[in-house]
Amino acid sequence: MRLCHDLSMLAKGLSFPMTLAAALVAAGCGGDAAPAWDVEAVAFEALEVFEVDGLASQTNVNPSGDRYVSFDGLAAFELCVVSLTADVDDRCTERDRSVWLRSLGWSDDGSQVVFTDDLTFRFDEPDIARFDTTTGDIDILTDDGSDVVPRRADPGGDADLDIAPFFGPDGAVHFFRTKNLDRRFELYRLDESGDASPVGNLRLPAGTFIPSAPRPIGDNRWVAVFETIYGREASIGIIDLDDESIETIDLDERVALVDAMGTHVIIASVDDLNRLEPDPFSIVSLETGRDRRIDAGIDGDVRLTGAGFSPDGSFVTLIATDRESNELIGLALDDGRLGDPVVLLTAVEIASDLDLGDERSRWSGVGGSSELIWAEDGSLTFAVSFEHLAVVQSSRS
Repeated sequence: MRLCHDLSMLAKGLSFPMTLAAALVAAGCGGDAAPAWDVEAVAFEALEVFEVDGLASQTNVNPSGDRYVSFDGLAAFELCVVSLTADVDDRCTERDRSVWLRSLGWSDDGSQVVFTDDLTFRFDEPDIARFDTTTGDIDILTDDGSDVVPRRADPGGDADLDIAPFFGPDGAVHFFRTKNLDRRFELYRLDESGDASPVGNLRLPAGTFIPSAPRPIGDNRWVAVFETIYGREASIGIIDLDDESIETIDLDERVALVDAMGTHVIIASVDDLNRLEPDPFSIVSLETGRDRRIDAGIDGDVRLTGAGFSPDGSFVTLIATDRESNELIGLALDDGRLGDPVVLLTAVEIASDLDLGDERSRWSGVGGSSELIWAEDGSLTFAVSFEHLAVVQSSRS
């Protein structure tokens, strides 16, 4: 167990907005508060394994880790919401239009999921849809009754292209809209009656769109990956609803947003993910724009197949896997610098509890971007095979 003095030294070096007093309280150095998150003091205990329909890595797990949405095949023509904590039947809804996996945004209580309906790379007149995880019902929130595809040469028309929905600070659905691809996407908000209105003068940079759901990073700000419509360039965008502004950090390649926490985000190179490269992840500072490739110092045939921040952002968690073994490792994060790898969990330690039969066991993240889902209660969700999710509960000593 680390002493409170050692934890106070750690708190002084935190790169996230936390006072020393708050760090000590979170560390359990006063009162009955829980210990702080320290990569060298995390242990995993209880384990539950769930079989899913389709690919486990293509499920979308909510931030609380208590339910997930699964997809029927890569086209996602059926959505099912499954509870990981309650003994209730799955709620499934068939679709005749595709759903973009990374476009799902969860409400705070997990009762609703919003997503871009029928977003393809041809921009086939996408709308914003809402999936009720209690009933399984899907409502199209911005249906304009048109299937017209506003092409680049088209002056416009009645069709609206709606993308990138997320729940704002008041719980209202926000999204980006344009009339045709020659115009910039503008931020809109849906009121209780379902009417959409612009939010200030927030517009995406010319020629860009957002393929995935923006992530909250605190202080009424969200972060997302912006992609060029007619190219392969990308940037990280910081959406500030208070200042009604958008800042961007240019990148050299197409990336997927894996996780976001405070002043840093984890991204994955789309090309590296597709090519199964060993180290597809990078960490980017939202303050300086500096990005660093995450290198866990592992040689041979080992690949990094999952990444995510700890619940307080004090360390980065990675999955390292090869043909014979899987490991969960952690690297302390201090002012954008990553510490030495610490092995948190191995497949050997939980092999008897997995009971996967003859199925090949290769761990990975989920959500289409290989994210490891840490919940505030200390549970961690990730894929342990092609068809199984695991939820492990951690403790802090």
